[in-house]
Amino acid sequence: MDKPPAARREGQEGRSYSGFLEIKQGEFSQRGIYYIRCACSRKLLLFGLGCAAIVLLALPSAGGGGDGTQKDGVCADMPILAKEQDVYPVDLLDRFLNGDLAGQQWYAMYTRSRREKEMMRRLRALDIAHCAPMIARPTRSPQGRIRTSHVPLFSNYVFVCGDDADRYTALTTNCVSRDVKVVDGLQLASDLERICQLIDRGHRLSPEPRLQPGALVRVRSGLFAGFEGTILRRDNERRLLLAVRFMEQGASVVLDDCEVERID
Repeated sequence: MDKPPAARREGQEGRSYSGFLEIKQGEFSQRGIYYIRCACSRKLLLFGLGCAAIVLLALPSAGGGGDGTQKDGVCADMPILAKEQDVYPVDLLDRFLNGDLAGQQWYAMYTRSRREKEMMRRLRALDIAHCAPMIARPTRSPQGRIRTSHVPLFSNYVFVCGDDADRYTALTTNCVSRDVKVVDGLQLASDLERICQLIDRGHRLSPEPRLQPGALVRVRSGLFAGFEGTILRRDNERRLLLAVRFMEQGASVVLDDCEVERID
């Protein structure tokens, strides 16, 4: 088996693909080499003739950016993984609120630890309607990279919409710890729809594990016109708290230049 050369090469050219760089010229061009940049070194992972090896190369810096490259000695943002579908079907909430799903019931499924995404994938495969809002969460690695992942806004909760047969099938996914029947499905669907609207508009939401008492207000102008919630003040910010009343939880979003009125 041929061993891949381990010599250092300079002047290689290539293009950046989400943190990886494919060599287009030079003796490695026919072997499918992909560039991996990390905080401590530059390495190439070589696949060819059934062998794999790490080859150190001196490649020119591609500059900073959102592709995982280095800038001023610090790794920049890693690519954001695609968000999974968190409402299935996509018009579920609209159809329920419009009365098109008569006879369907909401169930709050409390999942086992870190099993929300797995459960949603299985529910989609079983064609069972469900909702579990997902938000983007950036984290910084010890090497300085910013990684963004999509996580459930309400940990361990997946809301299933269906009949008794759908409920039973959802329980057989082996992802559920317990479930609760939602008494007021219209209120739950309305609360979830408002939260999903803000997520779709790109606003950054913060989970609120416990609702705080306060005056109920309606936003009269600005980006959130028409939304109702409670005003919170935290860290010199004014935030609008959107409640999911069934759970005694909610989410908050920063209010900027919005006029509100109190709801009696």
